[in-house]
Amino acid sequence: MNNCPQCHLFLNYVELQGRSLQFCSCCSGLWVPGEIASSLSNKDVDDLCKADFGTNYVSSNGMYDGLQLPCPVCKTRFLGDSSQLAGESLQNYACCVCNGIFIKYVDRTAYTPS
Repeated sequence: MNNCPQCHLFLNYVELQGRSLQFCSCCSGLWVPGEIASSLSNKDVDDLCKADFGTNYVSSNGMYDGLQLPCPVCKTRFLGDSSQLAGESLQNYACCVCNGIFIKYVDRTAYTPS
């Protein structure tokens, strides 16, 4: 089981369009494994950002600002700022080893398709 890069609680598996992703029920962050992230289209990214996984965001806004985000898969690497998904219009964080992507709740909800 993987831990959320942002709040360090366990990530839950969720299915979206037949793809297995991991979702944090505390901070509502979304982990997209590298093999899935590399195959996402812009429409897929739109659907990810609009998806409702049935939990409420319980962490305070800004509660984790400034903390490094460890990769939930590699465990030894920190995620870096990335524009891998949807270019510059969606803030996301990527692992340079496994290519997984983490999208914070505030970034998912602020996303507007370009």
